[in-house]
Amino acid sequence: MLRNYVKVILRNIKRYKVYTFINIFGLSIGLASAIFIFLWVADEVSFDKFHADSDDIYKVLINQSYPDGRIETYGATPALLKESLHSEIPEVKAITQLSMETKALFEQDTKSFNANGIYADPALFSVFSFPLLKGNEKDPIPGLSSVAISEKLAETLFGTEEALGKTIQVDQTHQLKITSVFANVPNNSSLQFDFVIPFELYVKENPWTQHWRSGGSRTFLSLNSGASLEQVNSKIEGLIKKNCTDCTTTPFLFQFDKSRLYSLSLIHISEHR
Repeated sequence: MLRNYVKVILRNIKRYKVYTFINIFGLSIGLASAIFIFLWVADEVSFDKFHADSDDIYKVLINQSYPDGRIETYGATPALLKESLHSEIPEVKAITQLSMETKALFEQDTKSFNANGIYADPALFSVFSFPLLKGNEKDPIPGLSSVAISEKLAETLFGTEEALGKTIQVDQTHQLKITSVFANVPNNSSLQFDFVIPFELYVKENPWTQHWRSGGSRTFLSLNSGASLEQVNSKIEGLIKKNCTDCTTTPFLFQFDKSRLYSLSLIHISEHR
C-alpha cells in the first residue's frame, strides 16, 4: 500500500512540475522563516539570563515629571543615589554603579587599539556573573590607577604574554596597571565592555556627577531573597527628592533581565498604572 502511494506521488510530481515546485518552494521558505524566527526569539529571551540569581537583579530607572504632566522614563541615575540605596534600604544585597559605554585608546609599545568599555566600581563583578580569570575576586580594580580587561583585549594587546601586572596607557592620559582579566562578555549580554576602569576616576574627572540633578551613571542592584519589590519601590520613591527638594525625579526598580524586551514607555505603564 505504501509503495503505491509513493508511486502516485512521484507520478504527480512529474505531471505537475510547476505546481509541485511552487508548493515545495513555498513550504521551504515557510519552514526556514519559522526556524529563523524561533532562533531570533530564543536569542532575545536568553539575554541576561546567564547571571546567577538573575531574577533578583534590578536596574534602577528614573521617572522624570514635567509641569505639563508628561513623564519620561530613563536609566541614567544620579551618581549619589548608590550610597543612599546602600545605606537606607536593608533589602539591598549588593549594588553597583557604572558609566555609559565609552571608547578609549589603549596603547602598548607600538600597538594602539580603540576599545569599548565602562567605568564601574568593583561590585560590578559581585552583582553580575562576569567571571574573573585572573586577579583578586574581592578587589579586581583596587585603585584609581588600575584597570580590568577582557581576555580578548588582553590577547589583542599582549598576544600570548601575561597581561596581568602590565601597565598600559589609556587615552594618552592615564597609565593604568592591569589588575584583573575577565572572561569575554557573552553576546547575549545587554552590557558589553572590554575594559573596566574604576568609577572613582570617572567621578574625579567629572565633578558635575556629584549633584542630585545629574544623570551620569547607571545603577544596578540585587535584592535579598524574599524581598518584596513593591515594598522596596515604595521606600526608594522619595530618595532623590529627600536630598534635592526641587528635583522632580522618582527612582524605581525594574527586573534587569526583562529590560531588553520592554521599551521604557511600557515599563512606565506596567509599573505605574
